Amino acid sequence: MSSVPIIQKNQKQYDTNLLFKVWSSKLGGSYECHRFREYSIDLDLETDTQAFDFVFKNVNYVDQSNGGGNYHGGYISLFAMFDKVEIYLNDVPIIRGRIDEVKYVWEAGDSYIHVTGRCVGAALVDNNCLPTTLQNIKPNAYIQERCGEYGISCKIDGQLSLVKERIIGVGETEISVINDMIKSDNLRYWMDYDTFNVGKWNDTASPQYTFTCGAQVNGGIPILSLELTEDGSEVYSESIVYGSTSDGSDKVLGTYKNDAMISHGVKRRVTLSNTNNDDTSKYKANAEDDVRYGFDNCHGLIITVKTPKKGAIKPNTCAVVIDYLTRMHAVFFIKSVTYQKDLTNGSTTKITMVPNKAANDAMYGAQFSLAGGLTGKGKMTMEEVMKSRKG
Repeated sequence: MSSVPIIQKNQKQYDTNLLFKVWSSKLGGSYECHRFREYSIDLDLETDTQAFDFVFKNVNYVDQSNGGGNYHGGYISLFAMFDKVEIYLNDVPIIRGRIDEVKYVWEAGDSYIHVTGRCVGAALVDNNCLPTTLQNIKPNAYIQERCGEYGISCKIDGQLSLVKERIIGVGETEISVINDMIKSDNLRYWMDYDTFNVGKWNDTASPQYTFTCGAQVNGGIPILSLELTEDGSEVYSESIVYGSTSDGSDKVLGTYKNDAMISHGVKRRVTLSNTNNDDTSKYKANAEDDVRYGFDNCHGLIITVKTPKKGAIKPNTCAVVIDYLTRMHAVFFIKSVTYQKDLTNGSTTKITMVPNKAANDAMYGAQFSLAGGLTGKGKMTMEEVMKSRKG
C-alpha cells in the first residue's frame, strides 16, 4: 500500500456535496467521509490560516484504498492528530491541511467525534524563525524558500522591494517576518486552498455572483439573513509615515489627508513608522492607503445563503448585492466565506464583504452626500434602486 494514496474521485455515496478526505495514520490509506452532524469551514483572507471544525456521527466510512468496501465500527478509529486532510465542495478543492485535535464525546446516549484543524499554511504560523541578522534580502526568493521548507506552494504577484536589513529575534514566527517584508510594498498575503499568495486583493474583478433580498432578480441567490454595518471608529482623516535618520531622529516620509472629513470638522490622525528610509513617492502612497483602508472597510456586510449545489463561493471574488429593504445596490468584495452546517439550519454559507474598489471610489469622491453612502433614500422605488448601483 502506498504511504500517500492517490486522490480518489468523489464517489458521492450519500446526499451531500461536501467531501472530507483523510489519510489515516491509524488505519493506513485514504478514506472519504460524507456524513456530518455539524461543520464549519472558514476561508478568510484576513487570517493567517484557513480552519475547519467537523462533528462526525459514529457511522460507517468508505475505504478507498480497499476497493470501496465498508468497514464496521464507524469513524471511531479513523482520525488522529496531524493526519492529512483535503476538503472539497461540489468537487471544488477548498482546504488542504492537517488535523490539530480529535475529541471523542458521549452524552445522553449519543456518540460523536469532534475534529478540528487548519490548512497547510499553519506551518508558517507554528514555526519560529532562527534568530539572525539578514542583509540585502530579496523577499521573493526568501518567501519562496520559506514556503518550500514546509511544502507549501507559493505565488507572488510582482517583484518585491529589496529589504536592506532585517534583524530576526527570538520568538518571531515565519509569517510575522514575511509580513514585515511585504508591508512596505503595501501588499497582502493569504491562503487559497494549498497556495500561499502575496499580492493585492482582486477587488476590481467582475462580479461572479448576485445576491438579493426583498427583490426578484433573474439568476439571483436569495439572501436568508443580512447585516449591514457602517462603522467610523477606524476611519482617519490624516496619515503620516515616519522613518528614522542616521542620528536617531524621525523624519516624515509621506503624508495624506482626507480633505472632505477635515472640512466637516472630523479630524482624526494616525502615525506610522517604516523600516526603510528611501526617499521615494511610495511613502505618500502608503499614507494614502492607510487613510483609504479605514474608509474602504467602514461598510461591512454579512449575509447568509443556502450552500450552493454547484461550484463554491470563495474569497477574493466580487458579487452584486441588491437589498430593497435598505435601498442598497452595489458590488462587494468577498473577504471571507464560512461553510457551515448545524442541526437547526442545515447547510448554509455565511459571506463577509466590503464594497469593491469602484464602489468605494464612488463613495469616497462623494462624501457627506447621499451618493457617499451605500444605502439610498427611504422612498426609492425598485426602479430607482436598480439604477443606483455603485461599482
